[in-house]
Amino acid sequence: LCGYHPELNDVFYCPQQNNLQIVALGITPATLLQLAQGQPLPKMLYPLLDHPESTVAMLPIISLNSQLRAIVQHILHCPYRDAVKQFYLQSKVLELFALYLTIFDESKAQPQPARLKLRDLDSIYEAKDYLLAMKQNPPSIIELAHAVGINQDKLKRGFRETFGTTVFDYLRQARLEEAYQLLLNTNLTVKAVATQVGYTDAKHFAKVFKVRFGKNPDRVRGKT
Repeated sequence: LCGYHPELNDVFYCPQQNNLQIVALGITPATLLQLAQGQPLPKMLYPLLDHPESTVAMLPIISLNSQLRAIVQHILHCPYRDAVKQFYLQSKVLELFALYLTIFDESKAQPQPARLKLRDLDSIYEAKDYLLAMKQNPPSIIELAHAVGINQDKLKRGFRETFGTTVFDYLRQARLEEAYQLLLNTNLTVKAVATQVGYTDAKHFAKVFKVRFGKNPDRVRGKT
C-alpha cells in the first residue's frame, strides 16, 4: 500500500499483510494562536494559519524516533478515565507536537541521505517481521541482514530512517509493548510475560519496563 499527498514530497508505504495503526492529530489556527500566547510561531506553521478552516494543511512527515514512539504509546494506552483522561491526553498531544517541531527543526540542519528504494524498503519490513518472530532468540545484525538479503549498512540505515531508531532498540520497544498488552489482557504472571517476550531476568525486565512506561509491571496488571 502506498499513498501520496500532492502537497507533500513524500510517500506513505505499508507492506501487504501488515496492520496499519494511525494516530492523527488536528489543530485549528485559532487553537494554535491561543497556545502560542502571543509568542512568535515557527515558520513551518505558517501554512496552517494561511489555510481557511474549511481546508486542511499538512505538516511534513518525519520518522518516529524512540521519544515520539513512547508518547504515541502513552496516548494509545492511556491509564486514566473521564476528565483526568482528557487532561492527560491533551498534555501528551502538546508534548508530541512540541517534540515534532523540535525534531523537524533539527533535521533541516542535517544533510538528508538518499531515500531507500522500494525493494530495499520491503527488505527492511521483512527484517522487522523476522526480528519480531525471533524475539526470544534474536539474530545478530549480520544474521538478520543475510536473512533478508541486504547488507548491514543498508539494514541499519534503513531501520533508522523507517522506524526512527536502531534495530535492537526497535526490538526492545516491541518486546515491552507486547509485554504491556499481555499484562493488561491475560492472567500470565509478570515472570511468564517477561519470558514470553524474550527476557530471561524478571528483575531486569521490571526495570526496563518502568523506564519505558513509568510504572512497574504489576501496576499495569492492576488496571481494569
